[in-house]
Amino acid sequence: MNKYSMLKGLIALQAVCMVTLTVIVVVHMLLPVKAKKPADIGKAGDEKIIAEVGGEKITEQELHDRLRRLYGTQELHTLLVRRAIGLEAEQQGITVSGLELEEELSRMMQGYEGEADFYKTMRNQLGLGKEDILEDTKYRLLLEQIAIRQIDVSDEEVQAYKEAHPELFSPGTTFHLSWIVTHSLQLANQVIDKLESGEEFAKLAKQYSIDSFTADNGGDLGYIESDDPFIDKEVLDAAAELETGRITGPIPVERGYAVIYLTERQMKTPFDEDRQREYARRQAALQAAKPLTEIESELLEKYDASIHRQP
Repeated sequence: MNKYSMLKGLIALQAVCMVTLTVIVVVHMLLPVKAKKPADIGKAGDEKIIAEVGGEKITEQELHDRLRRLYGTQELHTLLVRRAIGLEAEQQGITVSGLELEEELSRMMQGYEGEADFYKTMRNQLGLGKEDILEDTKYRLLLEQIAIRQIDVSDEEVQAYKEAHPELFSPGTTFHLSWIVTHSLQLANQVIDKLESGEEFAKLAKQYSIDSFTADNGGDLGYIESDDPFIDKEVLDAAAELETGRITGPIPVERGYAVIYLTERQMKTPFDEDRQREYARRQAALQAAKPLTEIESELLEKYDASIHRQP
């Protein structure tokens, strides 16, 4: 995973505003130790042993107590909020359809190679599985509908939102790019000569590229949207004119000169006009609504949320 893919992943994750963190921390807390067979894991007294190191045993109760102490309050708050959202949604007759959930996930997946790549990134970066993402997205959409249910948005405001965010409603292009960045124009031209004589792009990237984030991966930048703010505009413009499977350069960039290779081009088709307007209406209403965290607090108060015992 290069730095550009990681940045896109983090941006996409802003949409998942109710992420469950327990899985994240558990995955990164546990060291990669050699697994033992069930028969090798016994009990110390009445406590089940789940791991050991240097002869020191770790029990299931120890792990449970630590997780509860560190993350129990946060997870309990998430459960309370979700129950309150569910109660309010039921009272107001608010639901999230399968189509609404599918469309929201499609928007979140933009900029990724595909559905599998999106879920793989979520798993690798945050430890979240597909079911976690679906549940978080569903509750967020319910909360948003609760927040905007009494907000009227005019057709003029909808149109103004669309005009202010054309990137959300226009057809777009995604490039799968690789690059080799060199300090000098002369060296970039030498790289081009080698490529034209048949040498492999990935091999030359490892040998010549000064971009440490991509060089070891053959210069692979991953899937880049045509308006990606993290990539030099000159590179994106050159990619737009490039045929698949071809190279071009040298292109002046911030750190020197780049030679780029276009592996694949994908076209993004926007939703139909009615669905675009509905999405624009929802986003315009959210801009006028109270912050979602404030709505959560109001729901907890409305439904008399209380914690009987601190985790």
